Amino acid sequence: MNSASTDCVFDLARTAADTTYEELPAEVIRAAKTLVLDGIAVTFAGSSATGIPELAQLMTDWGGREEARVLGFQPRLPAPSAAMLNASMMHARDFDDNLDKARFHASTCILPAALAVAEATKSSGKEFLAAYVAGVEMACRLADVVPLHRGWHQTSVLGSLGAAVAAGKLLKLEVDGLVNSIGHAYTMAAGNIQGRVDRTLEKRVQVGLSTRNGVTAAYIAKQGITGARRVIEGSHGLLSLYAVPAIADDKSRVRDLLAAPSDQTYITQLSMKPYPCCRGCHGPAYGVSHLMQRHKLEAARVQSIDLLVPEYVSTIVGGPFQPAADPQVEAQFSAAYTSVVMMLRGSLSIADFEPEVVQELDPEFVRSKVREEVDDSLGGRRLSPVVVRLTLKSGEQLKTEVDVLPGHPDNPMDESLHRAKVRDCLSQILGRQAAATHAERLENSVGSLESVSVDEFMEVIAASPVDLVR
Repeated sequence: MNSASTDCVFDLARTAADTTYEELPAEVIRAAKTLVLDGIAVTFAGSSATGIPELAQLMTDWGGREEARVLGFQPRLPAPSAAMLNASMMHARDFDDNLDKARFHASTCILPAALAVAEATKSSGKEFLAAYVAGVEMACRLADVVPLHRGWHQTSVLGSLGAAVAAGKLLKLEVDGLVNSIGHAYTMAAGNIQGRVDRTLEKRVQVGLSTRNGVTAAYIAKQGITGARRVIEGSHGLLSLYAVPAIADDKSRVRDLLAAPSDQTYITQLSMKPYPCCRGCHGPAYGVSHLMQRHKLEAARVQSIDLLVPEYVSTIVGGPFQPAADPQVEAQFSAAYTSVVMMLRGSLSIADFEPEVVQELDPEFVRSKVREEVDDSLGGRRLSPVVVRLTLKSGEQLKTEVDVLPGHPDNPMDESLHRAKVRDCLSQILGRQAAATHAERLENSVGSLESVSVDEFMEVIAASPVDLVR
């Protein structure tokens, strides 16, 4: 046997190739549809986010074959371009789903890739759902088993591989073809966190580029062009170049974990965000909300907010609130800002992250209200537990600990809250009444997705009685 074919990427490709709609458990189909609904709504909301209209204009100017729709914009674009733009939109509001234990935005690259290629190939809804699930399962398993070395952006690097799988399935690639698709995507795999550290718009574009690469990889593989084969275990494979050293040094264990059948699906473990900001902000904001509601507090009674957080949370959303060139991104990645807004307004909505709204809040006021401390006892890249303590002007102190973040399957959004999220997302480009009407249309269309083609599905959800497209 060729040594290249022993790489565990073949096991991953084989599992993806064998994934069919007919064999998906009912709970997986339900989860997939809910996440598709969530992802499409979030993508619509992202169409008006800072930097997105400019990116859309650029992609439209470049033009090309009219294959797939971009949500919220009129022109159809080539599948790789549509996937790129939809992915950037989906990530722009930081409202997209997350595999919390791996800190991985699972659908951001994979759902736009699957939608674009499914529409371009006139695939059925069943084929689309199977491809989406296959891509998510493969990428999430990698993200869970192979944490990347500090500095790489998991969503960009591994999301591209998942996009390559979803797109490849829709292009009817078998195991060897999927390996080629993954191999081409791996050759282009990139994405680091410097843009996030610098609080710039680059982060939302970055996942779009990764998505485009994944789709492009699948089309290249469809032409019979071979890609890298030892993607995971090769001398320059994922483990050697990207993984944290402790993982890279134990390849046999990684192989066992990646190749072993799973009795639990990742798509049912994804969290849907209740707040449009970095997942690291959710624990502090939720803790503040809990204390304010439980004790029926008004903001004027609160003297200070103390946060005890894991080191990872401090690294990504800690530090003083300093809105500068990109206030929207700064606010999305500030535990201090989100905690203070929750204290003042009792909620965190998309409107709270619009640049002009962010700039209304005095940074000095935020800095004076919030103190942050790192819990050194919490190792690893953890998002919780988070301890929130409110000190009242009376001197009384109130404390709560957030162990499970809101929106996690163990602390889920209820159906009414999720419907409100969908409506809020759509209202960013529609009036409130039109958003409610379109939300119902979207929900019904997703619910019957297995009965139509994706082209028909996109025709319905892209239509609107008001000026939705631009």
